[in-house]
Amino acid sequence: MPIIETNMDRHINFEDNIFILNARIRMISDLLCLDADPDLFLEKTLDDINFTDRVLSALTQNLTENRMLLDREEELSKLADLEWRFDQLITGMNGSSGISGSLSLGENRERLVLYRNNSAQRRGIIEDSRSPENQNESEPVVSSYEMNQLLQGL
Repeated sequence: MPIIETNMDRHINFEDNIFILNARIRMISDLLCLDADPDLFLEKTLDDINFTDRVLSALTQNLTENRMLLDREEELSKLADLEWRFDQLITGMNGSSGISGSLSLGENRERLVLYRNNSAQRRGIIEDSRSPENQNESEPVVSSYEMNQLLQGL
């Protein structure tokens, strides 16, 4: 599991965080398929969507800034897939009844547009981070001298 150290006190486990957000997005999606009472579940659903949006922004920033992470490309790919799922969730909220219907009205509709724009922006950042021209050349983990020393006994 790729764990990075961003400072002396903080570790970010991208793989687990992405897994958890994936489960949360599926939960919200499942909730929207049901005819749940908006008076009971609308506020919590909005909170969950807002939380997901904020965490996706934090993960995108941390992952794109950390060019030394060993599994960076794989994690960027997973994050891009997760971002696509989040966009599909937001785009699919156009029902006429239940929570989905309440989400597509007035102020809630404006919030969904904001989340969709945030998602599109993050997808662009992730894509730019994955392109070779935007990646800095990093020093090899093992120098050629060290590699020769390691292989010398074979």
